[in-house]
Amino acid sequence: MYKFELDEKRRALVAIEEQMQRTMDARLNLDKELAEEQKTAAQAIELGMTYHGYSKKFIARRQKLEQELEHLKIEVEKAELVVQMAYQELKKYEVTAERQAAREKLEATRKEQAETDDTTIAAFERKKKS
Repeated sequence: MYKFELDEKRRALVAIEEQMQRTMDARLNLDKELAEEQKTAAQAIELGMTYHGYSKKFIARRQKLEQELEHLKIEVEKAELVVQMAYQELKKYEVTAERQAAREKLEATRKEQAETDDTTIAAFERKKKS
């Protein structure tokens, strides 16, 4: 159960990281688009007049992407902490399970040794009576 929970939390972290990568890619594409618009605006005066309106929209889109990236960074940090906590819980469980298995094995060995001792004593007693 703990392993399943850890896997689920890791998948959630990966999903956030992928969303963050898509947002960074969108920001990069937006920067490329700006460079193209600047190049185009520099080539024709008529297009240069419309560049001002474009730049306002660009700034708004860029700010929105930056805000989203900041939000995603916080979400990644939270998800990493959750994964770390789930991992610690899994390790606690595994250590406890290992200790329990060792105790059970020791008890089984002790019982087996007691039975062997009883059988040996009984055989010795039978031999002694003969």
